Amino acid sequence: MKKITITQLAQLLHDLTFDAKESDLDLIMEKFLQLLRKEKKTGMIREIINAYIVIYNKRNGIKRILTTFAHKVDENMLENIGLVLEKEFKETKIEIRKRLDPTILGGIIFRYEDTIIDASVKNKIDTIHSAFLSAP
Repeated sequence: MKKITITQLAQLLHDLTFDAKESDLDLIMEKFLQLLRKEKKTGMIREIINAYIVIYNKRNGIKRILTTFAHKVDENMLENIGLVLEKEFKETKIEIRKRLDPTILGGIIFRYEDTIIDASVKNKIDTIHSAFLSAP
């Protein structure tokens, strides 16, 4: 018997709920949880939800971008970054998530899908350091 994958379960949940009436959602979720118990996948609910979010975002043209800053950023600056990213990713809704990481020293790191754009001070220092060490 073929095992069902996390992605298949997330797709199933999306397909079941996409056009469902709100009044049917409780029953759909109850049946879905019964399936998870039967397949012994209840411990993977977090992974299934994350896979569901990827499917939902792709279907609805939403790009989820994680931004990392060294220091707290005001909402005005974050809004401006969002506007720039929306121009970059034409016809795409941008969902920005932010996190703080003082080890990057300054600048910003963008992560989306399989892409990382590292414009942090730490990355610049590391690049200069590597070039210095490899110089003859």
